[in-house]
Amino acid sequence: MKASARLIAGLVLLLAAVVLASGCQKAQQGTPKAAVEIRAYYPFNADHKFIADYLKELAGKHPGQVSVELFDTQTPEGRMAWGESGLNCAGVFVNGKTEYEIEKDGKKETVQFLKRMDVFWQRGDLEAVVNTLLEEAKKKGA
Repeated sequence: MKASARLIAGLVLLLAAVVLASGCQKAQQGTPKAAVEIRAYYPFNADHKFIADYLKELAGKHPGQVSVELFDTQTPEGRMAWGESGLNCAGVFVNGKTEYEIEKDGKKETVQFLKRMDVFWQRGDLEAVVNTLLEEAKKKGA
């Protein structure tokens, strides 16, 4: 095959991929979004599986209101998604952010959902953020 024919074939494949991707985005736009969207990037091995289990449990307490998407950084797809996320360590995005201000013992405190849960951040911190975001969504919807 000539170089020009390969180039044309490559361009046709690229165009087809762009058309397909834009069609997928349009289809996804019609689906309702949860008020709280959690995206977690961890190596979900035996040492980190409890984080995935907890996040799924948390979403289960708020059906239809909290969604969880897990990215296992031990897989090629998970590593690629992690690389695109902008993180340089494991972490959790809540509505697109890893950092929130919460109130603890009457004081404002900044919490980052980075690295290991129960060491660098606590479950109660995440639950406080989720509850605040659900309250805000409820007010906007009312």
